[in-house]
Amino acid sequence: MDDMSEQAHIFLSNLSNQEQKELLIALTRIIKTYQTDKKTTSRKTLLFENSVVIFNRFLKFHQLLQFKNLYNDELVIREVQENFLFMNRKFLQIFYNCEELPFAFIEQLCQLLKTKQQITVLSFKSNKI
Repeated sequence: MDDMSEQAHIFLSNLSNQEQKELLIALTRIIKTYQTDKKTTSRKTLLFENSVVIFNRFLKFHQLLQFKNLYNDELVIREVQENFLFMNRKFLQIFYNCEELPFAFIEQLCQLLKTKQQITVLSFKSNKI
C-alpha cells in the first residue's frame, strides 16, 4: 500500500458515518466538475499555460471545503481561479495535514468511500434476509 492510500485509509477510519456521507457527496461533485472542466479546456489555454507570462496574475478563491476527523487530521480542498490577461484557469489545491497532495488523493478517497458504502449496503441486505 502506497503512502497516499495509507493516508486515505487512516483519515476515513476516523470519520463518523455521517461525515463520510457528506465527504462522499462533496468529493463526487468535485470530481464531476473537474472532469467537465477538463473536457472543455481549449487548445489555446493549454498553449498559453506553457508560455512565459510577465503580467500580474490575480487569484480568487471560490470554494473551501474542510474536513477533520477524530484525531484532528485535516483535509482542505480549495478551488482557485487564476486570471491573467484574457485567460481564466481554475484549479484545485488539496491539503492533508498541511501537505499539498495531487488530485489522485481525492479520487482515492472517493473510491474508498464508494467501496465502503457498497459493503455496508450488502451487509444490511444480508441482515434483513
